[in-house]
Amino acid sequence: MELNLPAEELPPLSTVSTDYTPEQQEIIEEYHHVQPVWKFALLSFFTFGLYELYWFYKNWSFIKEFEERDEIMPFWRGLFILFFGQSLFRNVLKRAHQQGYSQSYSSGWLLAAFIFLTFLSRLPDPLWLISLFSFIPLIPVLQARNYFFSKTNPEGKVSSAFTGGEIVTMVIGLVVFVLMIIGLSIGDQPY
Repeated sequence: MELNLPAEELPPLSTVSTDYTPEQQEIIEEYHHVQPVWKFALLSFFTFGLYELYWFYKNWSFIKEFEERDEIMPFWRGLFILFFGQSLFRNVLKRAHQQGYSQSYSSGWLLAAFIFLTFLSRLPDPLWLISLFSFIPLIPVLQARNYFFSKTNPEGKVSSAFTGGEIVTMVIGLVVFVLMIIGLSIGDQPY
């Protein structure tokens, strides 16, 4: 019995790379973090974008170790994503394509959209709340990253459960968010 699948669903054999050293495979297992989009969105939203900084930092840490590039300073590259975001997004997509990922995205446009949404936090009340959705342009990058880790470490698990630290962070963020909504609804009323 012959199975006929559309060509776009089958990765070209020449691009699939599984030739990793044992050290690189250990790094892949250490950083393996396939995260559902909904979890990434909740963490980003209720931490007011701080989780995104942590996510950038972890991605740069992986690249530094995986490529053995001592010149990479993950903290600073995560903090100054304006300057280093496009290369991060390209690196993630390149790795996913090496594993047969068929999707693509424009690193420049995603970075521009992320920065635009982030800068909307400077708008007056309540319009600045739009900036809480700055995680949306990062979703294609997250999906490419998830693809890479699911292909290179198939035994790894999907982290759909929240860790203790994530729960505490979300609860604090939720309390702050509720207080902000109450503050916005009360407004500047005279005493």
